[in-house]
Amino acid sequence: DSLRFYNDKSTVEIEGIVSRDPEAGDKTISLHLSAINITGEGLEVSGNALLIVPRYPTSPNVSLAYNYGDVLRATGKLETPTRLDDFDYPGYLANQGIYSVMYYPRIEALETGRGFKPLAWVYSLRGRLSQTLGRVLPEPQASLAQGIVLGLRGDIPTDVKDDFIHTGTAHLLVISGVNLSIMAGIMVSLGIWLFGRRHYIYVWLALVMIWLYALLTGLEPPVVRAVIMASLFLIAELLGRQRSAGIALFFAAAVMVSITPRILHEPSFQLSFMAMAGLIFVFPPLQSQGR
Repeated sequence: DSLRFYNDKSTVEIEGIVSRDPEAGDKTISLHLSAINITGEGLEVSGNALLIVPRYPTSPNVSLAYNYGDVLRATGKLETPTRLDDFDYPGYLANQGIYSVMYYPRIEALETGRGFKPLAWVYSLRGRLSQTLGRVLPEPQASLAQGIVLGLRGDIPTDVKDDFIHTGTAHLLVISGVNLSIMAGIMVSLGIWLFGRRHYIYVWLALVMIWLYALLTGLEPPVVRAVIMASLFLIAELLGRQRSAGIALFFAAAVMVSITPRILHEPSFQLSFMAMAGLIFVFPPLQSQGR
C-alpha cells in the first residue's frame, strides 16, 4: 500500500490530490500529489509523488491550469529520485516526504476543490496578489517583487538570478524572518495609530496578519520560526509578561521539530536557527567587548 513500491516498474495510473500550491519553474511546474489509489490495480495506496509537467501547453487543447485541491489522474512511470552531481536530490525530497517522481505524465483532471477551504482561499489570494504585481510593475521588477514579497520565484529571469548569485545577494530573493518582522512592526504601529492601546486590538491585528502572511509565503522554515517567535512576543505583550528571545527561539524549534521531525535536516531550518542564535547569544558579548 506504499506508493514507492511501484517505483521503477511499468507504467502506472495513480489518482491523488494536489496537496500544495503548484511551484512554477522556467519551463516546468512541480505538482505535489498525495496519492489515493492505483487505478489500474484497484488498490488504495499512501505516499506523495512529485509530478514534473510542462509549464506551457504543447497543444491548444491541453490545459495546464492546476491548483491546490485538484484531484488528478496521472499516467506515467514512477521513478526513484537520483542524485544530481553534488546535490542530494533524494534526501531533499525525502525531507518533504516524497520518494517518487513522475516526469511528464499524461494528466486528467477529475475534480476540483477537494483541499482545505481556508488554505485554498489563501493560495487563491496569493495568486491574485501575484497577478496584481505583474500588472502594475514592469519586468523584471514585477517578478522580483513576486519573489521577495510572496516567495514566487518562478518568473524571475535566469540572467537576473545569475546576477544576484554572482554578487552574493541571492538571499534577498528568499522569504526570511526579516520580511515577517517588518510586517509585524508595521501592523503593531498601524494598530496603535488606529486604535490606541485599548483592548490590545493592535496585538490581535498583528497576530492575524503575520500568520496570514506566513501562509501566503508558503510556510518556509525561516518564516515559521519567525512567526512563532513574533507570536510569543505579542502574547507576552498581551499578558504583561517579560519577553525572552532565547526562550522564544527554543520554543519555536521545539514546536517545529515536534510537528515535522525531518525538518532538522533542512538547511533553511539549520541556517535560520543558527543565525538567530548567533544574534541572541554571540553578538551581545562581542558587542560589549568591542566597546
